[in-house]
Order: sequence, then C-alpha cells, then structure tokens
Amino acid sequence: MPWINHEWLSEVLFGAAFSVAGGTGLVALKALVAGAAYAVLWKATAPVALPTRWAIALVAVAASLPLTYTVRPQLWSLLLLLLLATCLRRGSRLRWFAPILFVPWANLHGGWIVGLGLIASSAGAAGVRRDWRSCAELVGVAALSTLATLVNPYGVDLWQFIAETVRFSRADIQEWTPIWRDGLSSSLLWLAGTGVLVVTFRRRRAPLDVLLVIGAFLIAAALVNRLVPLVVPMAIVLVAPFLQSNKGPTRVPFTRSVLDLIVTMAVVVAVCQRSGLRGCVRVEGDWVPDPAGMTALKNAGAEGRVVTFFNWGEYAIWHLSPRLWVSFDGRRETIYSPETISTQMAIARGDRVGLAALEVMKPDYIWLPAQSHATRDWAAQHGYRIDIRTSRSFVATRGDLPVLQPSSPSDTRCFP
Repeated sequence: MPWINHEWLSEVLFGAAFSVAGGTGLVALKALVAGAAYAVLWKATAPVALPTRWAIALVAVAASLPLTYTVRPQLWSLLLLLLLATCLRRGSRLRWFAPILFVPWANLHGGWIVGLGLIASSAGAAGVRRDWRSCAELVGVAALSTLATLVNPYGVDLWQFIAETVRFSRADIQEWTPIWRDGLSSSLLWLAGTGVLVVTFRRRRAPLDVLLVIGAFLIAAALVNRLVPLVVPMAIVLVAPFLQSNKGPTRVPFTRSVLDLIVTMAVVVAVCQRSGLRGCVRVEGDWVPDPAGMTALKNAGAEGRVVTFFNWGEYAIWHLSPRLWVSFDGRRETIYSPETISTQMAIARGDRVGLAALEVMKPDYIWLPAQSHATRDWAAQHGYRIDIRTSRSFVATRGDLPVLQPSSPSDTRCFP
C-alpha cells in the first residue's frame, strides 16, 4: 500500500544528527528536545512555591521517562503538547498561536491527534461553564489547527492514515494496551499523575471544567499506556495556575538559572563523550535478532528475498539491504495492508494461511525464530535446506542456492 511516512521530518532530523555525530548526536538532540519540554513545564509552574514546584516537576519528569530514555518521534509530541497546553490554559491569550504548532507537528509525529483532542475537550469545557466566547474561540482554533495539519506531503491522506491507525484496539502492540497489562511501571506513573489531580480537586483550587478535561485524558491514558508519558506532564501544565501557594512563588535568581543551565549542559556533553555511542546504538532485549543467522546471510553475500519476523525486519533491512529484500518490518500499517500483516504473522506462526503464502512466494531465504517449528518443518519438506539452526533462530535456504556456512557471529547489536 502507499507509504504514508507520517514522521518524515523526525527521520530527517534524527538522520542528520546521526550523520554528524553518530549516537552522540542523537543523545544531544534528545537532550535538547526533552530539555525544552521541561523548560516549558518549569515555566508553567512558576506561580507555585519552590518545594512544591520541584515535587510536581519530578512527577512530570518521571512520568515522561518512557519517552525520554529513547530517541523516537514521540519526543516532539511531548514538547509540542506542553506548548499547546500552555497556549490553551484558562484565560491565556496565546490560544490563537496554537495552530502554528500543528504545521511542524503533522510532519514530526502522529501525536498531533492528541493535540486536537485537547483543543476539542477544552472547547467543550468552556461550554460547560457557559463561557460561550471562549468556546467559540476554541472551536475556531480547532478548525485552524486541523487545516494546519494539511501542510504535509500527503495532504488529506495523512488524516485517513491517522484515522485508520489511532484507535484503542491494537492488542498486538504493547504500547497500545491498557496500563494494567503493561506492568507495574505504567500503573505507577499513571497513579502519580492521577494523584496530582486528586490533590488539586480536594483543595478545590482547579475549576471543575479543567479537571474534567484532565480526567478524560487520564481515562484515555489508562486504556492506552503510551499516552501516560504525554498526559501526565500535560495535566500538570493545565492545573499549575491553580496551585499557587499562599506564600507566593519563590523566584530563582537569574544568575543561578544561568549557572544551572551551564552545569546541566556540561553534564550532558560529558555523558555523550564518555558513553561510547559515537558510531553505534546498541540494542538489547529478547527481541534482538539472532546474530548467527544475520552473520551467515551477510558473509555469504546472499541476494534475493528473505522472509523474516516482524520484530527483526528493520534490523534486517539495515544489515542486509540492498542485496536482500526483506518481507516484513516494524512499520506495520504505515506501508503494509492488513492482509499482508495477517499473512506475515501467519508465516511466523506456521498457520495454514501462512504456509500457503510461502508456497506462492517461494522466497530465497526464510529467517525466523526457533519457535516457528511448523514453518521450519514445512521448509524442510518443500525444497529448502536448514543451513543455520541455533537455539534462537533458523535460516532455511532454497535448495538451488549455495549452502550458507555457519560462522562466529560478529557483534551485530549496533542498530543503526
């Protein structure tokens, strides 16, 4: 299906950072974007007394960790959502600047749909409190922001793509599952954000309409755990004006702020210089492909088409292209139709539909996890040799092709 690369601008920026300084460039860019997001949050909490300000800032930073410890396009949504929340805070005169944010946002990450949801819910909240002028203004802001998202290479097709992919029913992707299915960390981070909301409500400092907006987003975050790192900092920005201490805010001297900034940047530079990331981003975890299979294919100069596993596709593209064309990778519905996704998953499982598809494809190589027993047995009975077989994967080679020779796997965890 046509490729809707909804994050193309993120890829350009990440690619430029990596080309200039390797892993260090990526870390520096991440630090810059995350630092800007936290600066927005810190500015938003200015009316709060300093001890409380630090406490709620730490809650926001902790909640956003699932985004900030990686280098992914979601980082841009964190920054832009906090800027949008600042523009939309009750009584703010900045709301008409909000549509400007959606021009880059629509090209950086699909999280702009969350931003439109915030504007729409804010308009509804204004209607609840019968502030019809604000309601009308926010409806206008929402309309202009929606039009701003058309400034992208795909036009209206981007809307269709987002409509097809942003939903609550994506059980096959861990980040889109409810918080109670994603382990303890997601639940704790969600509870931290909810705690801020509850404390604010009990003290009767935030108006009910603001709490309704935040409550709706917290419910959505409970159903889709990838929203937690966005929603908790956003909620804090929205309630911050109503957390003003009776003692008044404690201002930090300008010279102290400059000194803090210099020290922070020095630490970031020192970490980047000593992290060993200049030419390699190492991947870790059970999902990492078996180096033995990849090394055998690479050393043999294998050409043609290779059927591989969903989690391994982009890794295989990086190491094996352009000699080998890869069957399936993590871009899912970005470039693959639902039928293709279903078929490729069936191949890995060894289902009848998947094996029938292999019969038609006749790929040159099949490189799958060792757990794909049925597919491996089918290959051995249909003109393939099992040249590589380890505890983690196997490589089946079509019988008319040269035999792949096992070799000591090199350290192939650098990706990219």
